[in-house]
Amino acid sequence: MISKRQSPLIVSAADASKLPRWALLVLLATFALAGFAGHGFWSSRDEQLFGLIFSMASGSAQAWFLPTVADVHYTVAGPGIAWLGAALLKLGIPILKPVVVARIPSLVWFAAATASIWYATWHLARREEALPISLVFGEEASPRDYGRTVADSAVLLFVACFGLVARLHEISLSIVIPALFALLLLGLVWSLAHLRGGSAVAGAALGASVLCANLYWTLVLLTMTAAILFGIRAFHPFRRTRASVILLVAAAVAAVWPAGAVLSGVPFDTWLARFAEIQSKAFALPSVDSVLWIVRNFVWYLCPAWAFAAFAVYAWHRVIRRTHILLPIVSVATTIVFVICSGSTPEYTLAAAAVPTAVLAAFGTAALRTSSSRNILDWFSATIFTLAAAGLWAYFIAWTTGSPPKMAASLHRLAPNTVPWVEPLLLCCTVAVTVLWVAIVIWRLRRRPKALWRGPWLAALGITLIWVVGTALFSQMLDEDRSHMRPAREIAGKLWIFGYSRSDCVRTDGVPLSLKGMLSYSRVRIDDSGAACPFMVSRVPEGNPLPKDKIGIPTSFHRDSEVYVLRPGNAEPLSKDE
Repeated sequence: MISKRQSPLIVSAADASKLPRWALLVLLATFALAGFAGHGFWSSRDEQLFGLIFSMASGSAQAWFLPTVADVHYTVAGPGIAWLGAALLKLGIPILKPVVVARIPSLVWFAAATASIWYATWHLARREEALPISLVFGEEASPRDYGRTVADSAVLLFVACFGLVARLHEISLSIVIPALFALLLLGLVWSLAHLRGGSAVAGAALGASVLCANLYWTLVLLTMTAAILFGIRAFHPFRRTRASVILLVAAAVAAVWPAGAVLSGVPFDTWLARFAEIQSKAFALPSVDSVLWIVRNFVWYLCPAWAFAAFAVYAWHRVIRRTHILLPIVSVATTIVFVICSGSTPEYTLAAAAVPTAVLAAFGTAALRTSSSRNILDWFSATIFTLAAAGLWAYFIAWTTGSPPKMAASLHRLAPNTVPWVEPLLLCCTVAVTVLWVAIVIWRLRRRPKALWRGPWLAALGITLIWVVGTALFSQMLDEDRSHMRPAREIAGKLWIFGYSRSDCVRTDGVPLSLKGMLSYSRVRIDDSGAACPFMVSRVPEGNPLPKDKIGIPTSFHRDSEVYVLRPGNAEPLSKDE
């Protein structure tokens, strides 16, 4: 081999053979669409955000800039996080239910995240400093093929992260934050070739963080941008121009919120007070618990990407200041430093760190030289996901047949009121997906493909299998255990039975915001401003007896640990904080 490049990479043309576009797109589409419809929301964050989307779509223009859920201030993020969902709900899609329409933005954010990761990695991998060394007889991969292979691996490793499998399907900050990180990285990397265009994209991502998240994440992204612009040599030329364009575009995008609020008739001081309320909730004092959570969970949350990212640092340690290595390292370090200094939402921190970790891990997989090391991820994925799929099917069979009894009992404890049933067509599709996985594993055992993407592809395919099988077989059980949709419908039905009308209102007492959002969707008008309402919905504190003035039969949720009762509107609250 002869090369003037100081690189740890030896990548042949066979190693960089093309992953068919259809294979990548089908995998990503299956991962994104699995669980898209047919079940309720499985986290209180999603339920609150759906309540926000529904409030915007059914409210006045001011509701689009002063976020509320059932007349309660929404302080998790800015209103931009719900704009797309509310717009789609406002336009109406006849064949889709509102719960399904509200999930469409998550598909858009997922597409933005994966596309940004792919193009950011592709541009980094094609830089001269990132290319593999040249071989004697010209058998090395071309820069285009090598860049495409590394970019494919980055996207696949991002999807394959264990902790993201359920979070990427949420409509909350769990998918918005990784998408904003990916867009920012794409803009910064693209600015190396297209100064103003790339900087504008980075600025748009920074401004969108004000609209769709909060100033905490804006500060994280801004610090990360400054560290990259002033700490990485490739960005030193024209860095003032980059910084100016980024800040101007970010300010213009962020200004949409106050400008829209004022134009819709909201007094500026009212908007400013609500803006300050949202931002005050975003920051937290340093917390040992947050750091410990990161330490305990990052190994499985970012598995398997973190292991290959660590190897990339080792493989490139002699030239670690090169752009494609230092940029993701700085990005990960920024997010970790912020969670240590502030103690804010460690799970979102890991979701954000998954983006640069996947980029760095892609260069780590390319640096593996021996066939045995390159096969590690293949065998890990084939073993872990085959056993996991077998376990899911075993639990489903136990749930439907009652044997083995211990496995069946564990599921019945989670959802005691659910009858095991799966739509026949969906069950057949799930069986087909499982058989396809087994066929692919057998093919991998018999063949020895050299392509670098085979390990990441098998890992992403395996995590997609688990998500598809899990949501198809156990969506009813998860609805019973995690979604407030059923108790909201039950409470709404009882209200109508006992004389509630559309002109009436309902007070709440100790009811979580997620359930309030679901009640609003069920056409129950919540009013906790002190108005005279004929009914009150109270949550009975655990261990307390049912109130004597209850109306009808109580509604239980989450394995009977939450009990809600209807009461007269003038009744005394049961919760101490009321």
